[in-house]
Amino acid sequence: MAIVFLQEKKEKKVRKCPYKDACPYLNFEPAARVLAQRDYLSRKVDEMERVMDLAREKIEELRGGNKVLEEEKKSLKQELNQAHRKRFKPNLKDEEKPKKKRGSPFGHQGTSRKRAKRIDEYVDIYPAKCDRCGAKDITFMRGPLKNI
Repeated sequence: MAIVFLQEKKEKKVRKCPYKDACPYLNFEPAARVLAQRDYLSRKVDEMERVMDLAREKIEELRGGNKVLEEEKKSLKQELNQAHRKRFKPNLKDEEKPKKKRGSPFGHQGTSRKRAKRIDEYVDIYPAKCDRCGAKDITFMRGPLKNI
């Protein structure tokens, strides 16, 4: 009986898949094609990981160079500011004067010409010619543009 059992095990190992050419678990693709695609994609992933590692190294290198340049820029700006300060003296007169607002003081009663309460007479004044171009043909407007 032991011999028969071993023979059955061997037969099971040797037995081939009936869906080898169109497996329902692999969207009816042949198993050999799916395995080939897996190997191809695995190689591509490895290649992309190598490229990403190189890119990361380059980025770190550039960041280090950027830090050096930023520090150099700061030091050069400080030198420029110091050189500029030495060349020009600050204007002390402007700093000493207190800033005053322009115009009359707050609460000051304003003075202006008072309007008439009653108008006795309206006088229309028409020019004989235009002040700007000198034309004698002038059209008149009805009513004032502004109250003065």
